[in-house]
Amino acid sequence: MSLPLHFSGCYAAHMKFAIMGFSIALILSLFGCSSAIRGRVVVGSLSTLEWVEENDPRLTYPSVPGVSIAVSKSETRRHFEEVGRGMSGGDGSFSIAVNSAGAGFFEEMWLISAQGGKYGSAESTARLPFDYGSKHLLIILEAGSANLGGSNQREDIEGQIRSIKGFEQVGSRGGA
Repeated sequence: MSLPLHFSGCYAAHMKFAIMGFSIALILSLFGCSSAIRGRVVVGSLSTLEWVEENDPRLTYPSVPGVSIAVSKSETRRHFEEVGRGMSGGDGSFSIAVNSAGAGFFEEMWLISAQGGKYGSAESTARLPFDYGSKHLLIILEAGSANLGGSNQREDIEGQIRSIKGFEQVGSRGGA
């Protein structure tokens, strides 16, 4: 018994879509879909974030434990959605699960930020490397660049800004 012509054509079209969908899922699972960002937080002379190879000598710099790291993505560049968060361990290393299908495969912008307490902070907005699963994220925090969380530090800095000649606060009007 043979199937009607319209039924067999419909079946073939559905099979093509099923095979194509399976192929895309397979490609995404094999390439660019590592589920974690691995790296290390170290002390350096300038706060920065960058992707490095596993043998980069800066990965051996003195470590910074207890740094909070957040990973966010944006398809529109206007709104970032957090997709992962973690902390550096005692040796400065971290591994953050990224809850985003196709990470590193699509043209999305990623914001990675690190808050290091007495070491200050660093952040970077860029595209995630396609092969980020095989690289390490090196986060360097500047030694002694303290966080402005303390009220005395904040007041001192605000006072210095006000003392600059000609400084006016936003929304203030000139005059006597």
